[in-house]
Amino acid sequence: MAQLEVTPKANWGRKILLVALGLALLGNYLRGTQLPVDVSGLSPLILFRISQLGVGLATIKILFIDANSWRFKAGFLAMSLFLYYVGSNAHLLDIFFYFVILVAAKDEDYRWLLRCYLIEVAVIMLSLALLTFGGILNDMTMVRPGGTLRMSFGSVTPSDFAAHVFHWLVAYFCYRNFKLSWIEYLVSLVATWGVFRFTGTRLDLILMAVTLVLAVSYPKLKKLINYLDGWSLGGIMLVYLGFNLAINYLFTPKWTWFRRVDELLSHRLTYGQLALQKPLTLFGRYFRENGNGKFNPHQPYFFIDSSFVRLLAMQGILLFTCFVIMLIFLAWRFKAERTYSLLLGLGLVLLSAAIDHHLWELSYNFIFLASLTDNQHFIVKRK
Repeated sequence: MAQLEVTPKANWGRKILLVALGLALLGNYLRGTQLPVDVSGLSPLILFRISQLGVGLATIKILFIDANSWRFKAGFLAMSLFLYYVGSNAHLLDIFFYFVILVAAKDEDYRWLLRCYLIEVAVIMLSLALLTFGGILNDMTMVRPGGTLRMSFGSVTPSDFAAHVFHWLVAYFCYRNFKLSWIEYLVSLVATWGVFRFTGTRLDLILMAVTLVLAVSYPKLKKLINYLDGWSLGGIMLVYLGFNLAINYLFTPKWTWFRRVDELLSHRLTYGQLALQKPLTLFGRYFRENGNGKFNPHQPYFFIDSSFVRLLAMQGILLFTCFVIMLIFLAWRFKAERTYSLLLGLGLVLLSAAIDHHLWELSYNFIFLASLTDNQHFIVKRK
């Protein structure tokens, strides 16, 4: 594998990128925890400013350090303004933040970003768990019907903590190119059991189990992927995306099987349909939500869990179309470059996005950052 030439300017750019990613990720993660509630002086606004600082550093890298053409910079600024406008309409700026970090990562070795993600998220998760056990943070415990106690380990909800562990596990498997030792498999299996045991998240248990199965069967999966081209893989993802939207839009509790699926998904179809019943807009709209750890008992529960439904209903048709184009591009690129571990990571993240709202949060989904990076380390060599 060819060695990357690192000039002093490129080295400074990488350092700025890693600091920017670390700050943006830190602010994003901590806003979804009990810290702003239980720690005096640490407000959500301060954590938001930390993410903004990271995005500001990334913007400086793009405009003044990287050797980008003026056309590229103009396109970046135009797209940034569009994403900021759409995000402001929906009161959600996660996509805007994600986009800036993604562009700043152009041509960088993706391994550096994965290392930063894996180390920082692991440290935050462990620190929050210790603060919770030490009584400094209140644990958002919930009880399922039947008396099952669910713990959140400092996150806003148990499901959020489980989603963090799932995405971290997928990121680690990608970093290892899905080639794990028996000890790594054992630790992953114990982590999967532990997350389900203490958070009671059935859907994340399924996702983590699927991840382990894919890792075990990775040698055979590579052969299967070889038979498909990038456009076919993109088509499969689009069919999956269309199915997710259709099942939300067409949901009716009158049909027994629909009702059972909705119960299995903790009524995600019910609220997804309510969102899609509203008129769709080009540039997004605001939905007043009541849920995800911030439930007001005096108002009816309403929260859109599906990332796909959120994107279309809350951030508009134009941005959703851009997302579809990006998916096709990623499927084509990962297949063309034979970076099959990243392709599997993309598939797993999309599976999760059907049931959670974290698709555009840097502290969860890492895979989109590979859109413009140097992914040589992940290439499957031809035999």
